[in-house]
Amino acid sequence: PEGNLVEIKFEDFEADPLSQIERIYRQFGMPLDAQARERMERYRASLRGYRKNAYHLDRSVRQELTRRWGFTIRRWNYAPPST
Repeated sequence: PEGNLVEIKFEDFEADPLSQIERIYRQFGMPLDAQARERMERYRASLRGYRKNAYHLDRSVRQELTRRWGFTIRRWNYAPPST
């Protein structure tokens, strides 16, 4: 039903998770109390040393991804796969 879905970009969540969570709570009309906010910040602090995996896609794989999924990449305004 209308109002039961919140869409966010992963990149926005990754850049500023607490703001995105607050936005989700606000959009659903739910309170986000100081205790919950503090727990989220503690958890986020525990991940400070985390590094995402890095992948290398050779040219033929990038071309195939673009051929098969280019419509979605363009639709959602993402950058095509890179090296």
